[in-house]
Formats: sequence, C-alpha cells, structure tokens
Amino acid sequence: MMNPTSKPKQLENPIVSVIIVVVTMIVVMTVYELVKQYYFATISSWTSGLMTIIISTMFAAGLAGAILFRYHESLSPRLAQVKQTEFELQTLYRAIEQSPTSVVITDLNGLIEYVNPSFTLITGYTIAEAIGKNPNILNSSYHSVEFYEEMWSTLMAGQEWRGEQCNRKKNGELYWEFASLSAVKNEDGKIIHYLAVKEDITEQKRAREAIQAQKEHLNIVLESLTHPFYVINVHDYSVATANSAARRLGVSEEITCYAATHYRDTPCDSTEHPCPLKIVMQTRKPTVVEHIHFDEAGSPINIEIHGFPIFNEADEVVQMIEYSRDITKRKSMEREIEQHRNHLKQLVADRTHRLQAITTLSEQLNKILDINLLLHELVNQFEAYFGCYYAHIYLLDESSNELMMVEGYGEVGRILKTQNHRLGFGQGIVGRVAQNNKPFFTNNVSETPQFFRNTLLPDTQSELAVPLRLEEKLIGVLDIQSNKIDVFAPEDISMLQSIADQTAIAIANAQLLAERQTTIVKLKEVDRAKSQFITMMSHELRTPLQAINGFSELLLSGLSGELSTQAQSDVQLIYDNGQHLMNLINDIIDISQIESGQIQIDPTEVDAIEMITEVITATRPLSSGKPIELLTDLSDTLPPLQADHIRLKQILLNLVSNAIKFTDKGEIIIKAVVEDNYVRFSIIDSGVGIPPDKLALIFNKFQQADMSDSRQYGGTGLGLPICKELVEMHGGTIGVQSNLEAGSEFWFTMPMIDS
Repeated sequence: MMNPTSKPKQLENPIVSVIIVVVTMIVVMTVYELVKQYYFATISSWTSGLMTIIISTMFAAGLAGAILFRYHESLSPRLAQVKQTEFELQTLYRAIEQSPTSVVITDLNGLIEYVNPSFTLITGYTIAEAIGKNPNILNSSYHSVEFYEEMWSTLMAGQEWRGEQCNRKKNGELYWEFASLSAVKNEDGKIIHYLAVKEDITEQKRAREAIQAQKEHLNIVLESLTHPFYVINVHDYSVATANSAARRLGVSEEITCYAATHYRDTPCDSTEHPCPLKIVMQTRKPTVVEHIHFDEAGSPINIEIHGFPIFNEADEVVQMIEYSRDITKRKSMEREIEQHRNHLKQLVADRTHRLQAITTLSEQLNKILDINLLLHELVNQFEAYFGCYYAHIYLLDESSNELMMVEGYGEVGRILKTQNHRLGFGQGIVGRVAQNNKPFFTNNVSETPQFFRNTLLPDTQSELAVPLRLEEKLIGVLDIQSNKIDVFAPEDISMLQSIADQTAIAIANAQLLAERQTTIVKLKEVDRAKSQFITMMSHELRTPLQAINGFSELLLSGLSGELSTQAQSDVQLIYDNGQHLMNLINDIIDISQIESGQIQIDPTEVDAIEMITEVITATRPLSSGKPIELLTDLSDTLPPLQADHIRLKQILLNLVSNAIKFTDKGEIIIKAVVEDNYVRFSIIDSGVGIPPDKLALIFNKFQQADMSDSRQYGGTGLGLPICKELVEMHGGTIGVQSNLEAGSEFWFTMPMIDS
C-alpha cells in the first residue's frame, strides 16, 4: 500500500500535467474539424456552431476536472503529512504540559513566551506572572555575572548550554535545577526562539552534598537516576535503553550482547559473577548481585547490580531494568569494620583471659596468708599469665624512706634479694612511680630518660610499674618488664593497677595476720603468766583465809569459851565474809585454770536424780529467811549421765544459788528431761528476770545484768562463764530465757552414757 504522505512521480511538476491536457485538447479539436468536414458537411451552421460549443464546453470541463483531479491526488499526501505533523505536535505539547520538568520558551530578547505547569509548581509564579518577563526573575545572585554571560553567549551562537543553576522561587526559597538551554532555528537556520528544559535537582544535590558523592555524577541530571541505568531485552540480551551514565561505562543501544561489554573479560554466569538477568528470569523477582570489575589500571572495583523484571500483558518477563553502583568504598569500609571487629574480639578475648587470670590470682592471693609465700607466688603468676620478662615487688621501708625489693622472679630476684637491693624515690621508673604515686609505662625504654637499667636485666625493652596503695597511701611498687618493644597498652595500666590494689590488700592482710599471730603468742604468754600469778596469789590468799575461817568457826562453836552476843555477831560476820571471799577466790582459780587448760574433766557414770537431791540439800540453807519453795520436775526414768561428778555438781550449785540470790519470793523448780541423747536440766525461778539487752552478755566473764555502782546483788560475774565452759567441756550446750520481772530459766544439756 502506498504511503499517503508520498508523492506520485508523474505529478511532481504540475506544468507537465497542463501541457499534456493542452496537447490532448489540440488533438481532439483537429479530429473534430476533420469529422465535421467529411461527415457533417450537411449540418447547418448553427448546428455546427452548437456542436462546437458543446464539444468545447465538454473539453473545458474535462480539462478542468482532469486538472483538479490531478491536483487533488498530489495534495492528499501533503494533507496527510500535515495532519500527522499536527498530531505529533499535539502529542509533544501534551507531553510538555504533563512533564515534571520545567519548560520555558523565550523570544530573541529573552522574554518568556511560554511556560508549562511544572514551571509554576516549582517556582511559585503563575503563567500570567511569567509571560513577558525575563527569566532573571529567578536569579538568586548565587552565580556570577560571567556565568550568565557565558550562558547567553553560547545560546546566541546557536549552541546548546547545559548546567546547574541555583534559582530563587517566588517565596524567596532557593532551589537547584539542571537546565538544558538551546536555540530554536527555522528552515533557514535563523534563531527564532530559545528553549529551556529544567529539572529540579534540589534534593539530589542535597543528597550528593550530604554523602559527598563523586564529582563525576554531578552532570547526570537528564535521567531520573544518577546511577548507570539500562533496560535489557531478554530475548536477545540486547540493550533497549541506556542512560548517559551507562553509556559512559560502554553500555549502549548498539551493544547486542551487553554482558560482553558490561562484564569485560570476567564471566557473567559464575559463582563469583552470577548473571542478574538469568536470576530474574528464573525467580521472576528483583535481585541484587555483586561483581568485581577492574579499571584500566587493573584496580578492582566492587559493583552492586540491581535487576528488576518487566512483565508483559501475558505475565511474561520481557525486559529487565538494571542499574549498578560502585560499592568499592563500602566494601572497603566493611572489610575495615570486619578487621576492626576481629581486632576487638581478639582484644576482648585477651582481656577476658587476663580478667580470668586476675580472678584466679585474686582467689589465690586471698588464700595465702604467709607474706613471703604470697609475694613469691605473685611474681611467678605474672610470668605465667602475662608472659613478662621479669617481675618484682618493692615495699616501702618507712624507717629509711626507701623502696626495698622484697621479691623478684627467678634467679635475678634471688640475687637482688640477697643484695638487699633498694631504690630511692625518683630513682628509675620504680622510683618515679613511688614519687608520684601514679602508674607509668614505656614501650621503649631507650627513649625514656627515667629508665635505669639493671646489669642483671640487660634485655629489658618495655616496662610497666604501678603503685601498691592502701587508701592512697603508698606501701610499695609492682613492676613488670618485657624484652619486646610495644608490648603494653594503656588499658594494661588499669588491669595491673587492679591487681596491685588487691595485692596491697593481701600484703596488708598478711602483715596484719603476722602481727596478730605475734600478738596472740605474746598475749598467750601474758595470759599464762597472769593465770600462774592468779593461781599463785589465790593459793597465797587461801592459806590465811582458811585460818581465818577455821578460827572463826572454832569461836562460833564455843570450844574456846562462850562469846558475848555482840562478839558472836561480829565473829559470824567475819566467818560469812570469809566464806564469800573463799568462793570468789575459788571462782577466780577455776576460770584461770580453765583458760590455761589446767582443768580436765573426768567423766564417769552419774545418777541425775541423786545429783539433784544433793544440790537441793546443799542450797536449801541459802533460801532460809525467804518465802521460796524449792521444787523438782523430773522424768520418771532418767538415764545415767556421762559426766564429771564434781563439775556437774558445781554447775548445778552455781545455777541454783544464782536463782535463790535473784528470787525474793515464789518458787524455784529444778527440771530434768530426756532430749535425744542428752538430759536437759532447767532451773526455773520467779525472780527479777534479766533485761533483753543483757541476755547476750551474762555468759561473758565479769559481766552481770546489773553492773551499776549501786547494784543490789554481789558477785564477780564468773559463775555463769565457769558454768558455760564446764558444760561445753562435757560436749553440751547452755542457754537462758528470761523476761524482766517475770523470772528466768537457765538450761544446759549433759550427754547420756552410750548404750
């Protein structure tokens, strides 16, 4: 079918058509004249004239029709072409009207003749406000005069100008746009208009400035993406569309196999370089793959490729949108982060190991109480845990104000101890630490003026020393040395200082324990001497006191003659006080012998009921003159006891005597019951009771419930402590329950004979 816009060759020149018509007319007239002459001679003249007119008219009409027909045929293609052009112009106009980019047309004087709606949306000026104005209404004073002069000189020369502009909206807000300015020429090549196509790139520019994108991407403004962007036809791997960024990489519509150009010499369907197109076709989903390319210099470039499937109406993948970006920096950063992470992991592992070492070392330090063993173990552990070349400990000798080396590692430490090695304040690194009471380390001792090299340690390269402190008081210095350079890190200071602080406490505890043990030995000697003195003095006092009591008893018996009433009263007073004094002396002797370990119990079989009967008989006279009743509450079958008869009776006598002394009226009950393998004795009274705050003190030596100067009841406060010691020597326990003004119950247990 002929294209309606094409021209028939025979009608390309209308003059030829006219000549053909005229020649045809001449031929027809000649034929007519011949016919008329030979065949129509008989026809009248008027008829002949009429025929001539008719034939001429027909000929003219035919000629006109032929000419019109011929011209109609020649104009139809042109009309179709005009309509096609009009359609294309309308389509272009609609595209411009709907375009998100700003389109501006100016006349030769630079005055605006046309703007599209995007111009009004971007700038804030209405179409009416823009028409007839100079585009300078958008100038932001950001660019120099030379910038605009160069732009207009380019346009006036008929060349295209492209670049970024900073303009100002109607509301004063600045914005950036990428402009493509060109001159519009007529068929003669004369400039008739200027066309400006502008894209708002404010956000893109801000993004580029924020992330400091590469400068070469700044000129990619015509495309919507700043990365290489292209569309691949899946049927033949050809490139359907490619933006300028992709073309700069060698990807363009002329490439029939995009992989050959895009991937250069690397395979595009391997494990290292998977083909995104094949993945998208198989999965029908977007995909992301990474490739390694090499630039012209042979340096590797990490590329991240994104592929997106395009489906047709039959839901078939017909194309793939692909764009890529250079992620070399990101990959490099990821590698650095991974290396840093691994380094941190190693540091954490090292620190964890050292912290575990500190914990283990601390546990060991807390268990060792001998200071010499403690210091020896410490320096050996440093070599084991920290791999140091040498370690030693200095303690401050306050008498000489010097640092005395008390322990060191290995043979060198032994020699220095033998030499009584000392350092003064400020001497060497150890002396500097002691002087400033602050840690110090160096990773190259040759660069440290304070370093003092010991001839026994010639290989020292690094050194770290920390003070041993108790509440900021310096007691010594802990020093470790290495035979390597750059061994210690700043964090090692805090770690070693932590060890030093615990070491200082351990040293102080060991010293305190040693002092305490020495003191205990001395106190034992003093206590032994005291006990011996008390025993000796007690015997010396008992001898004349026994004579006084004996003669008083003799006088009271009347064997030496009758005494007057007053004399008998006086002698009785002497006898009573003598007996009281004798009891006090006996208590002092007992407690002294118990403390010195001179009292030993001799357990035998004891009948509990007989023992209680003896105690009641012995103490009943003490209750004479008081409205007190002595009662018993005994189990029907009390088993025999395994006890020292004399000491058990002494315990019961002391407790019953105390009950009588602190009870003015009422009753005192002696109770005995079986509990497990013991017999529990209880002495329950209705006396004055004991204040709650005194209950915990009454079994202490020389302690009584009433310790005031005006106390009502006498005594040394040794009776209950003696009872407690004697009960515990038997393997029993003793206790008390009491309420003030409501009486007391003293109880103790004695073991039964094993069956």
